Amino acid sequence: MLGVYAAYAYADAGLLNQVRSVRDIMRGSLQADIFDVAMLDGALTGRVLGTGDRTYPFYPMLSQGWHILRAKDVRVRPEVIAASAHLRQSLWTTFDPGGINPLLGALQAGRLR
Repeated sequence: MLGVYAAYAYADAGLLNQVRSVRDIMRGSLQADIFDVAMLDGALTGRVLGTGDRTYPFYPMLSQGWHILRAKDVRVRPEVIAASAHLRQSLWTTFDPGGINPLLGALQAGRLR
């Protein structure tokens, strides 16, 4: 999680090379991308995550990331957009019960993983 915090701090300071460095380190350790870090690095710009992507989870982990989606032209699945209307005020992305149902349905149908 320190890597996620560091990526946001670097992005806020306009230090994009450091954001990329955090992403490279995390990807090397995890063999996957963390959504927030990949988004801040620009790797998700103009894309919708598919079932073969190795980016986790399928939405921003930190609440502040939801406000960056449009600015970075990150396209999330319709179920994720529907769930975003049910975000609770929190540092971490937290949904009220109305936000969980669209996500669970998409997970069960295999549209999200």
